[in-house]
Amino acid sequence: MGSRAEALKTRVWTGALLAIMMATAACATDEASSPGDVAAAEVPGAKPEGGGAIAPIGDEADAGVDPDAAVCAEDKVHLRGAFGKAEFTVDVARTPEERAKGLMFVEKMPMRQGMLFVFPSERPLSFWMKNTLIPLDMLYIDQDGIVVDIHENAVPGDLTGIPSSEPAQYVLEINGGMSRLLGLAPGVELAHPEIAQAKWRCR
Repeated sequence: MGSRAEALKTRVWTGALLAIMMATAACATDEASSPGDVAAAEVPGAKPEGGGAIAPIGDEADAGVDPDAAVCAEDKVHLRGAFGKAEFTVDVARTPEERAKGLMFVEKMPMRQGMLFVFPSERPLSFWMKNTLIPLDMLYIDQDGIVVDIHENAVPGDLTGIPSSEPAQYVLEINGGMSRLLGLAPGVELAHPEIAQAKWRCR
């Protein structure tokens, strides 16, 4: 009789202990994750309490990077506008000596090649065609990388000055006729590492 009572008491205590353990586990689960409290990153389009949707990891737009930005390269200049986009391979003329020489004595230039002239600041600019053997289009560009004027088909060897209608800091020289062929016009944006204040920056 005594041993049966002891066994019954042990079973009661064991059952009570299991019940306490299960209740404790349930409380801990409720505290860690109440109903509907799912990690926002795991739910597509889920919104935090602050408002906007959670951006996926690696979303460049959310990181402040223009997804339309061109990739920076010293020998590439990128253009975009109503015509679409274009890219030219360029030599960069930075020093007074490099700018003075320009494209003099060049007998032939590939269709998508040119030269980017870089000046220290925005100013009225004027170019000529001394010792230049091929016709050129001259794109005058302001400090923001915006084309402000285009002179088409400058005549080889002509010593007449070709001024920009607006102050400019950069000049892109390309083969004569390319501007018309591509549909380039004032307002076109350029991206190149040298254009520090460009509205359309490369990355």
